[in-house]
Amino acid sequence: SLEKFLSLCKYVSDSLQAAFHFKFKQFKLINLFPNILFSAGAIMSANTRVQRFEVQSNGTFVIHNIQLQDRGQYLCSARNLHGIDKMMVMLFTNGTLQVKNTNYLDKGIYKCIASNAAGADMLSVRLQIAALPPTIQEQLWENQTISDGQSAFMHCTAKGAPGPVVRWVSFTGAQLRPSQFVNGNLFVFPNGTLFIRKPTEKDAGNYQCVALNSVGVAKRTVNLQVQRHSTTARIMSTSAHSTDVRYGGHLSLNCSATGSPNPRIIWRTPSKKLVDRTSVYDRGMYLCQTTNEHGSSSLMVSVIVIAYPPRITKGPAPVTYASLGVAVQLNCVPLATPKAEVVWEMPDGLQLKVGLHLTHVTMIKLIGNALQ
Repeated sequence: SLEKFLSLCKYVSDSLQAAFHFKFKQFKLINLFPNILFSAGAIMSANTRVQRFEVQSNGTFVIHNIQLQDRGQYLCSARNLHGIDKMMVMLFTNGTLQVKNTNYLDKGIYKCIASNAAGADMLSVRLQIAALPPTIQEQLWENQTISDGQSAFMHCTAKGAPGPVVRWVSFTGAQLRPSQFVNGNLFVFPNGTLFIRKPTEKDAGNYQCVALNSVGVAKRTVNLQVQRHSTTARIMSTSAHSTDVRYGGHLSLNCSATGSPNPRIIWRTPSKKLVDRTSVYDRGMYLCQTTNEHGSSSLMVSVIVIAYPPRITKGPAPVTYASLGVAVQLNCVPLATPKAEVVWEMPDGLQLKVGLHLTHVTMIKLIGNALQ
């Protein structure tokens, strides 16, 4: 803290060569009169002396051989890595000391010392600063629940002496100060109210208001919960109401739905099961059903499985003549969905499928759909 020991003579006599003593860490001299020894804004640090002006190692500021033109304002500035503090004093020719903009840290004992070659005299004055620690008018803990899409207002009205500085701290640790936008949707008004524009579920959490002055601190916490707007499950789109698929092909049916909370989608098939490849048994009405805690919706899709019975489109003539001992080929080309199986029946009643069959004197072979 800044040591505020000020020493000032009550009565000044140039003939007695009196000296003024101000105990501070550093002084910035501000000349309100044109004939001061230092130019306006001159700065002196510890262990420095310029003619009649001296700043000692302990921070005491000394004006030797005080003169009329030395009256005016003197600014003491103390700083380190964590901050800065300043104090302005007014020196009058009649020995009066004036401290402007006092705060709680200015309290204490002020001593006026008058000295010359014949001796010294001292007068002590105790300065009391009336101060109040911060208080927050709203309740110190509040639960606030809003629906997504709405904006949130969190009030924090703080009083104290001196007037407290108000800031908000989010659940992520971010410092939110007045008149500062954070993330594009967080803003603190000068009166201490925190505004969150259209928060979502990711903005839910604890927000803490901190009111601080020189004599104390007060805190208030608001727990924000964001509820998604509840809607009934509703099917937005599906495959065509009537879908054709070839026998043995792959069937793909689409169904999308909306709702809050997110709805669950299920399919009900005619055969009560799903298979890798379609068959005639997979034809029928398919039901897409979506549901959440607020309701359900369903839609039917008709599936037609395309299948054709076998039909021979290319075969041998009803009567085929062949020479004895010469090979003959009889073709049989069917059209069918799914693919048909070809079987040849011999005159003796035997059936020949793809493979090889030997008779007593003849070799008969079924190659593809042709009999050879």
